[in-house]
This record gives sequence, C-alpha cells and structure tokens, in this order.
Amino acid sequence: MPGKFQVELPDFSHWQKTVKCQDACPVHTDARGYVAAIAEGDPEKAYVIAREPNPFASICGRVCAAPCEIACRRGDVDAAIAIRALKRFVTERFGVEALLTLGRKAEVAAENLGFNLVAKRKLLLESHSIQDLSALQNLATLSGPPLKKDVSGPKRVAVIGSGVAGLTCAHDLAVLGYRVTVFEAQKIPGGMLVLGVPEYRLPRALIRAEIDAILELGVDLKMGRKLGRDFSIQDLRAEGFDAIFIAIGAHKTRELRMDGVEFDGVFR
Repeated sequence: MPGKFQVELPDFSHWQKTVKCQDACPVHTDARGYVAAIAEGDPEKAYVIAREPNPFASICGRVCAAPCEIACRRGDVDAAIAIRALKRFVTERFGVEALLTLGRKAEVAAENLGFNLVAKRKLLLESHSIQDLSALQNLATLSGPPLKKDVSGPKRVAVIGSGVAGLTCAHDLAVLGYRVTVFEAQKIPGGMLVLGVPEYRLPRALIRAEIDAILELGVDLKMGRKLGRDFSIQDLRAEGFDAIFIAIGAHKTRELRMDGVEFDGVFR
C-alpha cells in the first residue's frame, strides 16, 4: 500500500515564509531589502525601507530583540547578518536622531528626514522588489502625506495608551487622514519605552523625538487621563469618537533567573 504524504500547494503566504528574516519580524520589515540597499551604497533608500512599516525604526535600531537575526539564513552558514546594527546606521543618518545633532540646520534637514523622506521616496519604494502585494498596496496610502479628502468609515478615533502599539496606531491612522486623540494615564508618553527601558539603553530625547514626529501629523495627546478613573468607553462614545483602540499594555516585570536580581540597582 503506498505511503501517505502531506501535500501543500504553495500559495503567496508560503513564499512569504521563505524570506525568513522578514517573516520573523513582527511588522514584516523588509530587512533583506534595506541590507541590500546599504550594500549597494544607498543608505537613504535603506532608511525608507526600514521606516515605512515602522514609525519607531530609530528605537528598534537600538533595543529591538532582532528576531530577524535569529532567523537569518546566513546564520546557517557562519554568522547572522548584523541587521539591527545596520538599521541603527541608517536611522542615525536619516532618522529623528539626526535632528538631535544638527542644531540650526535641523529645520532645513527635516524636509529630507523621517516621514518626509518616506513620502518623497514613495515611487522608489514601489519599484523596489517587495514580494508582499498587500505591502505594495499599502505604500500607495501610507507613504504619502495625510489625506485632505474625506475617507470612508470612522472620522475620529480614540487611542487609549501612548506606548508603541497606541502611537503606531495613531501614526498610521493620521497618515490615512483620520483625526486621532491619544489618552495616556501617565504624565509622560511612551509606555514601556520610558517606564521599562533604562535611559542608558534608550535615550529619552530619542523617544521624545520619535513621538513628536508622530504628533506633528496632527495627533492630539492628552496626558494624565486614565481609563476607568477619568473617563469610560461610554464617555468616549458620547464625545463623538467613532472607534476606540485600547493599547493599555501589560506592565508586569519578568525577573532573570539568577542570583542577585533582588539587589538595589538591578533593573528588571
């Protein structure tokens, strides 16, 4: 009797998974693309590829866990490509941290940095070899300035929580033309970027610069407003918000399994 074999018809998602570094990234950043662009001597193109799906590219160049490197095919040969370090290289040249070092030249340089650079290089990205067809379709909307015309669906969106998830949601909605208000319980925005990552690992000026770039898209930020204490979901509905995105996070530490974690001065 012939044996049984499991047969898989390779669809589009099957081929996506073969690009292991991109598939391992939570936001499917085309790591292969920006590494290749750097090798070709075009770091500006590399920045655009890294920044387009991720408004916190500069931060990820410093503190990302880099699952792309764990999945990197080169690691099966000798050592994985230093993908995170290469991302930091291009973000330091074209990301918000470049503005922190330019002083008076910052106003002029801002036109060719960050989100503005992504918008200007839209056509270049569309010609770039990206296998995900849906990503190409998203470029038509996410790589341009905020839309002035009306959009279908909700016009006003409330985002509860100003961590990475909440601010990324606010960024993408603002680019699409929605009016977004972010409510934060703490007195400072950023979520676990500021409450969980030590400053020596992630400079606070860099976090603020990334957040300011999002607020400049027209996002309204309200601090010291906690869900369940200062307002309810019903209150937001009554204020006229058409949709609500809840991104309050999970603020619980994980201890390392090693001696001395209970000592003063140990960051969890």
